[in-house]
Amino acid sequence: VQVKIKTSSLDSRDKRRDAHLRREDFFHVEKYPHMTFESSRILKTGPKTFDVEGTLELKGIKKKVTLKTEFKGQKKDHVGKESVFFRAETKILRKEFGITWNKSIEGTDYLIGDEVTISLIVQAQPLGRKTAYSTHMIPDTEALANYA
Repeated sequence: VQVKIKTSSLDSRDKRRDAHLRREDFFHVEKYPHMTFESSRILKTGPKTFDVEGTLELKGIKKKVTLKTEFKGQKKDHVGKESVFFRAETKILRKEFGITWNKSIEGTDYLIGDEVTISLIVQAQPLGRKTAYSTHMIPDTEALANYA
């Protein structure tokens, strides 16, 4: 499994915060426009669950991670092309990826914790079957909610 995600596509549901996350303090999207994941091993852990082990690259730093993954189902688009859906999650320590910005609040407390959860909803089609319509199949997060 190989995944390439535009760092500018992050969505925390707060436009002002998203603008800050895109700057040098966090993802520095101009210098690092993508984060990548490449699997090295997939282990079946249940009828619809998998541990997908591999390497996450973020801000030019590579670390081994495990994506806890669940198969959520399949659906056809408006031209009959089949897609499968997965939900995946992993936790990272942001400082290990060079994301060190923080702000103290109320003495010794900090605004941002060190552990960050990365959550993905993945829509995939078999290699070679992607159509021009595929990028518009499930156009919004509300439609994807059924697969979360």
